[in-house]
Amino acid sequence: MAFSAGFRLRRTPCTPRRKPLRPTQADFSKKLFISELETNSCLPLEILISEWTLIRGQKKRNIEIALFMFIIDGAEGETRTRTDIRPLDPEPSASTSSATSARKFCAIIMKLVNHLGQISKPFKNAVITIGNFDGVHIGHQALFHEVIEKADRIGGTSIAMTFEPHPMRVLKQNNHPPLITLYEQKQELIERTGIDVLICVPFTTQFAALTAREFVEDLLVRQIGMKAIVVGEDYSFGKNREGNLELLKSYAAELGFDVIVASWIKLAKNYPDRISSTRIRELIMDGQMVEAHKMLGRHYQIRGIVVTGRDRGGKVLGIPTANMHLQDELCPKTGIYAVTVECRENLYNGVANIGYSPTFDDHEFTVEVHILDFSDNIYDKKIRVNFIQRIRDEQKFSNISELIDQIKKDIAAARDILAK
Repeated sequence: MAFSAGFRLRRTPCTPRRKPLRPTQADFSKKLFISELETNSCLPLEILISEWTLIRGQKKRNIEIALFMFIIDGAEGETRTRTDIRPLDPEPSASTSSATSARKFCAIIMKLVNHLGQISKPFKNAVITIGNFDGVHIGHQALFHEVIEKADRIGGTSIAMTFEPHPMRVLKQNNHPPLITLYEQKQELIERTGIDVLICVPFTTQFAALTAREFVEDLLVRQIGMKAIVVGEDYSFGKNREGNLELLKSYAAELGFDVIVASWIKLAKNYPDRISSTRIRELIMDGQMVEAHKMLGRHYQIRGIVVTGRDRGGKVLGIPTANMHLQDELCPKTGIYAVTVECRENLYNGVANIGYSPTFDDHEFTVEVHILDFSDNIYDKKIRVNFIQRIRDEQKFSNISELIDQIKKDIAAARDILAK
């Protein structure tokens, strides 16, 4: 049974098969959906509410669903482990870390294939889409939903294939842009769309040398078992990008698979920009986080470890900050931002400073986050920072008192932005 809201249900051997449920009625409601989940059950689960955007063909709906699975061990209600299943724009809060009334539910976790040698036999009626999926933006998400829908119709397996490292890193070496999402986050985001299998192909010069026919016939059809492929209008494949849509369709007629061409996704008829990783990257580098959010379907996020900084925020300014050692390649434009911070399974509001601390003439690039109403020691902890809106440029002040006054104004501005 497939739910297009980004997760899938299945029965276990101990659970009798029930009629598949598809929450696609025009009068869809959260209450009805939760009732249906309780009826089709196999594992304890807590259902929380968050925002989710669903794309089904030409129809778009807003469905508010967030899922957190709990494995219960021992006494009823004792939470031991939580498997992370979150929507693309997660908004956890302090309340999400505790298990309340558990729902019975079974979520299918995406299978990860990190090497083609791990595929011992073809997948059943495989429906696949292929790409770098940098950013996993709403255009990519639309492709994944097309794949899932087709796989459901033919009783097949929905598959996404991507590459690591990014092909540009191998083919052009140093001449490549920073990635919007590193592989760890890309994997998480693809899993949340409900795809059954993610195949990550190690990209090498040897793999790049595969001809278009070898790629389609030997890899996709024979090894993976492809019965349908979902591609964009500009899809190309094979050595030197020799394959195009016309060639792909000729292979489809010969080898017996369907080609589904997905149209470009636009935010609105009068919206000037086509959704693309390139455009999103430009928006982030220009500090236009609200516009980037529209294309990503979530707030742009960076991840990093909290490290010891110059110990200036708390002692000198009276405003402690978490200094981040960044893991990501793409950092927003220097300046002050209203952000949310994910730390220890909770979500906090905050203000981030990206830049060079010109008032102190440090000339050292840093990312610092002041977490509002927070005093815990989080050194060496991993945090995730979601950029909501840019507040102002970084600027140099004549003295520390002026800087402190401005930081207080920034905190007030961030509270107003995050309260909306």
